[in-house]
Amino acid sequence: MVRTKKKDPSIYGSRLILAALLLAISGIIMILSATSISALAENLSSFAYVRKQTVRVLLGVVVMLAASRVDYHRIRPLSFFALLAIAVFLVICLLPGSKSLAPVIGGARRWVHLGWFSFQPSELAKFFLICWSAGYLVRKKEVIRNFSQGFIPFVIVVGIFFLLVLKQPDLSMAAIILALVFLTGFIGGVRPTHLIMLALLLLPLMTYMYVMKVDYRSERLTSFFEGEADKSGIGYQAYQSKLALGSGGISGVGLGQSRQKFFFLPAAHTDFIFAILGEELGFLGTTVVVGTFCWLSFLGFKIARGSPDYYGFLLASGLTLMIFTTAILNMAVASGLAPTTGLPLPFFSYGGTNLVTTFWAVGILDNISRRSSEPANG
Repeated sequence: MVRTKKKDPSIYGSRLILAALLLAISGIIMILSATSISALAENLSSFAYVRKQTVRVLLGVVVMLAASRVDYHRIRPLSFFALLAIAVFLVICLLPGSKSLAPVIGGARRWVHLGWFSFQPSELAKFFLICWSAGYLVRKKEVIRNFSQGFIPFVIVVGIFFLLVLKQPDLSMAAIILALVFLTGFIGGVRPTHLIMLALLLLPLMTYMYVMKVDYRSERLTSFFEGEADKSGIGYQAYQSKLALGSGGISGVGLGQSRQKFFFLPAAHTDFIFAILGEELGFLGTTVVVGTFCWLSFLGFKIARGSPDYYGFLLASGLTLMIFTTAILNMAVASGLAPTTGLPLPFFSYGGTNLVTTFWAVGILDNISRRSSEPANG
């Protein structure tokens, strides 16, 4: 009988870091392409945006490498105190007298500015809620299926952050936070019937109050269902995104040769950078990117499956879902398969908070893979 050598679990973490670096480098290239024209129009260097994004990537890599060396169990107590601080910043975003700290940008107050440093508290809330949820599910493992003792406290904590983010207003981020945390809860043993009951209660109420009664959201939803009937109105951005992807064909128009970045496609370097990628690199380029995200997610779930303890399993599962779900939803929006939202494409969209937290998640996943050969400790 021939014995096959068991694969070292830490190899999944190394491959995960490689996938993250490949995506981040590709993102820098696409940021340069998507912003070179708009930067010149603002009397800036054509490298202005990409320089900032490169610094953010380097910061993210430092955070990732640090997280890969620090025992992932340390984030368990940290997550609760981090959420308290984040709740304060989310409240600041709602206070009428704090607009110097949390200014109105694009009709919403989603960013906190502390001098030269700015960040998006909702992105941090998404990250730390997953970390907190994993610890909560471990601590309440014996009673998590109990409605009053396990489920209700879980819903209350998540609900507070859901409402704070919703009031910014940021419905798409609030919805993705709710979905990711409850998916983690489902993996951690929450009764499916409890989640279904909550969904049946919340979905009609939230749809009526925060979609149908809000003009721009209801118009956006109507435009999505009507397809290309509203090319010049509320559906303009979605139409231009699909036009960019369609123009790319099989192999694209060439790197740096996008036409849509000439002010036809709004948010070309943030929410809709996938459309620019598809235009310049075509179906082949988008397939490689989608495939790399799928590979990264596969590695993340392999790490979760081989984690040394239950907390590592839930933490790895939740963080992998965070990266994969955000990426898939962004690409679905750019492709016209979902209504327009404000979710970034991890590693690609211009911005710092999502980028750094995504790198942080990859570092934690690598740390879990490194410790998968150690004896379980709960």
